Amino acid sequence: MTNPFGAWLNDGWTLWRRTACAMVALVEVFIRVPGPCVAPVSRGQYPISRARI
Repeated sequence: MTNPFGAWLNDGWTLWRRTACAMVALVEVFIRVPGPCVAPVSRGQYPISRARI
């Protein structure tokens, strides 16, 4: 049972998921790299603990 639409949909979903994973990884890098510099300044502004990030 190989319909081209199903295959295309599955391919598109895989591609979207891969893109989403790449974006999440990029955001994590952007959060973690400047973290030590930003943490002392923003401690009073953001209630989120750095240990969770």
